[in-house]
Amino acid sequence: MPSTEAPDRHVHSAGMQLAFSVNGTTWTYINELTDVDAPPLVIGRIPASTLLTPNKVMRKKPGWIDPGEATFKVALTASQLTVLCQNFFSRASLFWQEYYPSDFGGTVVGGLKFFGWIGNLQPGQGMTRDQNEIIIVNLTVVLESVDPATFFSATTVPALAAEAADAGKAS
Repeated sequence: MPSTEAPDRHVHSAGMQLAFSVNGTTWTYINELTDVDAPPLVIGRIPASTLLTPNKVMRKKPGWIDPGEATFKVALTASQLTVLCQNFFSRASLFWQEYYPSDFGGTVVGGLKFFGWIGNLQPGQGMTRDQNEIIIVNLTVVLESVDPATFFSATTVPALAAEAADAGKAS
């Protein structure tokens, strides 16, 4: 799905895309991503000191990674909200991809890939009368796991790649 602006909807995206998938191969895109609070990855701390530790200093070692939660504000159509509600009520764990916008030179910056479930779905937040058929939704994804090898990757945003392919066919 191309990421084009929809001026009749009166919502400006943050230049980012969010996609989710049940199987990791077929993706559903949410192009109207208006606000993002990225997941705070936190490494746990394991006490490593004993009563015989020199200088009586509390020593710590790195523990397990807590992937946290990602919070998004998205502008959805009724059909997009219906799909998210179905996944919320079924408690489905989904594959997620969050893509950063390209830099000013057009170079792809990349994005995040993670696995998680919808922990909070709050439709109708902060809506105004001029937003026509879209619904503003606060969406929290609880990260179930992350793969350090693929969590961040400088990959092409699929919608932009599709636009480039369509532009090549048109010329």
